[in-house]
Amino acid sequence: MQTKRMTFPGRFLPYALLAPQVIVTLIFFIWPAGQALYQSLLREDVLGYARPSWGWRIFPACFVTATISTRSR
Repeated sequence: MQTKRMTFPGRFLPYALLAPQVIVTLIFFIWPAGQALYQSLLREDVLGYARPSWGWRIFPACFVTATISTRSR
């Protein structure tokens, strides 16, 4: 049994149909994930003012602390 394949007459229509999904993915998934990663590098006080003081130095300390706490149980 043969199936019919759908072909689009031009190159614009497939991209126009795909564009809304790409835009939604960028706005609601990629951008918040990037913001979360950026804000995890900052040190904030109670009022919400951020100072870029921690950087990547905090991540190894988090992983070492997690492995030490799981070993002590």
